[in-house]
Amino acid sequence: MNATPETPGAVTTHPPELVQTLVSGFNVVANNIYLILLPVVLDLFLWFGPHLRVKTLIEPDFIEMLSLMRISSTASMRPFWDSLESSFGPALERLNLFSLLSTFPLGVPSLTAGQRPIQTPVGQPLLYEVQSYGQYFLIWVALSLLGLFLGCVYFAMIAQMCGKLLVQQEARLGIEVECRGARAVQAVDPKTTNRIPPLRPQVLAWEFLQTFIFILLLLGIMLVLTLPAMAITLVLASISPFLSSAAILLVLFSAIWFIIPLVFSPHGIFLCGQSVFNAMLNSMRLVRFIMPGTGMFLLALVAINMGQSLLWSTPPSTSWMTLVGIFGNAFIITALLAASFIYYRRGLAYVQSIRKIVAKNF
Repeated sequence: MNATPETPGAVTTHPPELVQTLVSGFNVVANNIYLILLPVVLDLFLWFGPHLRVKTLIEPDFIEMLSLMRISSTASMRPFWDSLESSFGPALERLNLFSLLSTFPLGVPSLTAGQRPIQTPVGQPLLYEVQSYGQYFLIWVALSLLGLFLGCVYFAMIAQMCGKLLVQQEARLGIEVECRGARAVQAVDPKTTNRIPPLRPQVLAWEFLQTFIFILLLLGIMLVLTLPAMAITLVLASISPFLSSAAILLVLFSAIWFIIPLVFSPHGIFLCGQSVFNAMLNSMRLVRFIMPGTGMFLLALVAINMGQSLLWSTPPSTSWMTLVGIFGNAFIITALLAASFIYYRRGLAYVQSIRKIVAKNF
C-alpha cells in the first residue's frame, strides 16, 4: 500500500496525515525487517542472559534504615514501614542492572526490561551480585552509556531508511526540504541510491554527543521544574491535602507543556544532522505550528504502544509464547518510531511550504 501523495501539492500544502504516516512507518519496517534486530537481541539477552543484581548489597542497609524509621516514627506509621519492607524485597529480587541497556527516552525499546523476568522456559538464569557501591556506580554509568550508544545506533538505522525513502519521494515530486543532514546526504548520493549506505563511525559519534547533551538538558529542565515544585508542595501539604494535590497536577501539566515541544528534537539530530540546540528549536516550531495534528499523532502513538505492551505482556516469562511478544513488540515500536520520523519530515515540508507562500505574498 502506497500512502505517499501523488502530487507535490498534497505534500506541500497539507500537514502530514495520521493514518498515512502510520501506514508508511509500518511499510518501512516491513520492507526492512532487520530494523527490529537490536530490540529483539536485547530482549533475548535480558530474558535468557545472566542477571546482575544488587540485592545482597542494598537489602541489609535498607532493612537497617527501616528499623531506625520504625523507632523514630509513631505506632500508626509502622504498618506502612512493614508493607514497604515486604514489597522492597521482591522488587530487588527482580532488579536486573542489565535493564539499563534500554535507556529512556532515547534507547533500544525492550519488553522484558519492564517485566524483569526471573524465570525462563529453560530454568533460572545465572545470577551475579554487585559487591560494593563503587562497583554499582561504575556499572550503572557504563551500562547507561552503552545503552545510549545502542539507542543511537537504533535511531540512526531507522532515520537512515526513512531519510532514504523520503528524499527519493521528494526528488520524484520536485519538493525541496531544508533537511540535508548526514543521513539525507547519504540517501540522495547516486552511488548509494540502490543499496543501504553504511553507518559512518564519525557520524554516530557526533550523534551520540548531541544525544548525550540533549539528555543532560532534559534532566536540567526536569530539575528546574521539580525541585521548587516539591518545596511548594510540601508547604501546601501542611496546609491542605487538596492544595498539595492541585500543586502536583499543575507541576505535571507544566512539565508536559515544556517537554512535548521537544519531542522531535532527536529526529532533527538523526534525520537532518542538526545540532542539539537547532534540533530543539525546530522541534518547538514544528509542534507549535501544527499542534492539533501533532497532539493527535502523539496520542495515537502512546495509545498503540500501551495497548500492544499489555497484549505482549500477557504470557508468563516461563512460556515460549513470550517470543511472539518480543518480536511483536519490536516490530510495532520500530514502526511507530519510523512513523514519527516520517511525520517530522513531512511536517517540515509543510511548514516550509507555508513560509514560502507567506514570503511570496508579503
